[in-house]
Amino acid sequence: MAHNPAGAWTLRAVISHLPESQPRTLLFSCLRDKKLTEMAQILFPLFDASADRPHDHILFAPIDNPRATPVDDLLTAARALDIPAKAAPDIAAALDQARALTPPNGLIIATGSIYLVGEIRRLAVQG
Repeated sequence: MAHNPAGAWTLRAVISHLPESQPRTLLFSCLRDKKLTEMAQILFPLFDASADRPHDHILFAPIDNPRATPVDDLLTAARALDIPAKAAPDIAAALDQARALTPPNGLIIATGSIYLVGEIRRLAVQG
């Protein structure tokens, strides 16, 4: 899980081995004490729908933690890189949006915070 720059680089290496034609959606959130700008520079370009990946998406979801990075800050980080991104009102809505946007042959990648990943896992297991 990419909750810091080292983890983001590791995830980036794994993603680089995926088929280029496979659509992907990034579900992302992080805590305020993490290096958002650096993680954004590492990961967000891999999901840049405005570049060579028109079927890709970035969705941000607020996590229920007092240390959470505000969704507006996540959107600002994406805008600073000129990469399109959307925010969902909560994690369940983000997962629903990701499922709706991502084709059956696509991949949804949730990362950035263990709180996000844990909640996504809980929702996915519930069905």
